[in-house]
Amino acid sequence: MMGNQERSPNITSNEDAVSLITEWWGDEHPGGKWIHVADTSGRNGAEVLREVHRTIAGSVLLDATGRTAEELHAEILEILGVDLSPGSRRNWRLSVRRLEEPRLVLIINAHRAGVTRFSYEPERLLSRTIQGLSGGKAGLVVHSGPLRRSVRAPMVVHVEDQESTNRDWPLPVRALALSEPRVVPLCMWAELTAALTGERPTESALSEVLEEFPAEFSFDESGVRFTDESLAEELRRNTGERDVENVNRHMVRWLREISPEFQHPEGWSKHGPEGAYVATGLAMHAARAGYYQGLPADYEGPARVFGDLLKDGQAMANVPQLLLLDAASCASFGTLPGNSAAADASYLWLYGMIPAEQGEWAAWLHLMAAARGDDTFAAAIAASGVDLPWKVKWTQWRPPGAYHHRYLAFRACEGMTEVRWQGRPAIASLYDADESTTLWDPLTGRLMAGPWYGEDIPEEHLPELSWPDEEDAGPTTFDELFEAMPDEPPVHELLLAAPPLVLENVTVLGGVGGLFAVEPAAGEPFAGTSSPEVRPLSGPYVAANETTPVDAPPPGPADLVELYGAD
Repeated sequence: MMGNQERSPNITSNEDAVSLITEWWGDEHPGGKWIHVADTSGRNGAEVLREVHRTIAGSVLLDATGRTAEELHAEILEILGVDLSPGSRRNWRLSVRRLEEPRLVLIINAHRAGVTRFSYEPERLLSRTIQGLSGGKAGLVVHSGPLRRSVRAPMVVHVEDQESTNRDWPLPVRALALSEPRVVPLCMWAELTAALTGERPTESALSEVLEEFPAEFSFDESGVRFTDESLAEELRRNTGERDVENVNRHMVRWLREISPEFQHPEGWSKHGPEGAYVATGLAMHAARAGYYQGLPADYEGPARVFGDLLKDGQAMANVPQLLLLDAASCASFGTLPGNSAAADASYLWLYGMIPAEQGEWAAWLHLMAAARGDDTFAAAIAASGVDLPWKVKWTQWRPPGAYHHRYLAFRACEGMTEVRWQGRPAIASLYDADESTTLWDPLTGRLMAGPWYGEDIPEEHLPELSWPDEEDAGPTTFDELFEAMPDEPPVHELLLAAPPLVLENVTVLGGVGGLFAVEPAAGEPFAGTSSPEVRPLSGPYVAANETTPVDAPPPGPADLVELYGAD
């Protein structure tokens, strides 16, 4: 009774489903395969997997609710005993294939993965994490309710609900289900109701609704939530698309209007339950406001409402990176536009630059904007109310995703040394692959000399080059400069592999894209990054177009002459 998803029959009995799964595992221990338990109700399949877990000793049961595919990917590998240390994690697929014993991993509520109700995390979990893990000795059984996009599984069990919660629910209840965050402060619930009905209820009226349905809702200082998300999911499925669009458009306008009330040095999410709702929900409400099931297949780029939000630097400084990526994946049917916060988030994610603190994430957005010359967006981030641990002063850096000839002059940097050039402070940027040395002004980023290639510094430049604190002869070779680098670890192994160099009042950082200088917050030394410094196991969220300098014209013949000469 299992087979390809297109022709698998329905199974209406939980007992039958449990028997099929336990027999499948008990007879074959079929590592490298997985079953999708497709559940029309969103809840019966979870009971099936809980019973399987009770039946099969050594099985592992995980709940995907509210979690990302990356979190689950890492947890499953750790349960399987895979070494995820930086030097070994890239070999995780091989490690899964070499497991000594088959392991059964059961995942419930895959359709509820993600922080918001509408999320791309369920599809990422099934199409990336589960597909990737199914190549070894692990057997996986994944339960989900209805998904936004179809998933092809090698085997599938359909579980149908015999009961219906469909009834004539009050409009405030239907409005509550249209919230993207699962926890909703009363004032946000009132606004959702106003968006759906045109009338804003009082908090006392909403309290009466809670009293009328005590089993269906729970309420605390954080807000209201459904005790069973299946009810919220059913109400959402039964809401007309036009109502969904109107409510989300209304919420985006309103949340953007009130967001200045929630300014906080650590971002909106730290300004109580209401601020947390705005930080969590704004981007996905915007993605939903422009989402149409009937958009043509060749539609590219985010819908207009989400695209407008991307231009708001103050909002982008307050939206967490992963929530922005999730919303961008839902809003886009093709490729994200370059030169946007969503594209920046995508490229930095691929490099493993995933800061844990909102202020540090905002600082990276500020840097990315500065690197493409978008001073307006950078100024908006600086004025967002989020405390940036550092701000960029200048860049000679090709940011992730950059694709333009103006960035070709920015040379990769593996290390930096302080020197003097013609008696003035200078940064010697070093790249071991071609033994190149380039000198930069630490305060302006202006090119001072070089690049010089080879072991020996050209003899004609030696009189102008010296060490900062010595009157004796200065460096004469590339190796001397390399050995004088600060004895510090890299800032980020993948993106900023050069040890940081503190010079004058700035900290200079360098890596594969070149180098840039940052000014740490007043009175604070540069503290590095809170990013894990490893590439995500679960791969990319959504493709993005190239990053280019602001208002840069397309390349032309004159640019080729400048780069390569007239011949």
